[in-house]
Amino acid sequence: MNPERVNYNAFNDPDPQDLKVNESIKLDNNKSRFANKGPSPSQNKARLDEQIKTYQENEKDIAARISTASREYLKATKDLTLPQNKSELAKQNEKDIIRELIDIASILNSDQSQPEAIGATGLINLLLKINLDQRDSINELRYKIFLLEKTNSIVDKK
Repeated sequence: MNPERVNYNAFNDPDPQDLKVNESIKLDNNKSRFANKGPSPSQNKARLDEQIKTYQENEKDIAARISTASREYLKATKDLTLPQNKSELAKQNEKDIIRELIDIASILNSDQSQPEAIGATGLINLLLKINLDQRDSINELRYKIFLLEKTNSIVDKK
């Protein structure tokens, strides 16, 4: 062997003086950037389950309010009481029903989980349905008037 030949491991082995503890090494895990990585998966699942439950309860509440208010509004439109014969309580009840429908529409419009303008769309749908009901009632009344006029003209000819 050649005596001038240097051992390869001499270059790779660290000098024992260089093995001192480095002062910048983090020995405390609380100082680690991963120490506060957030809630554990079980905590995330529990939080998500709670959010789902709250969302479903809100959806049921809104659905019940829509059903009740729509039913009351349809009932109010079919009321045969003349305007001059309505009591103040009945008038106030009609205002409350309208206010409830508008409140529900506003809640639905501001809900980010619902399609845009779903509250306004629901109100429009309700009004269009009532419009068609009113048209049918008017057509029925016109037909009855026509029949009365027809029978009246037959009686007058005799």
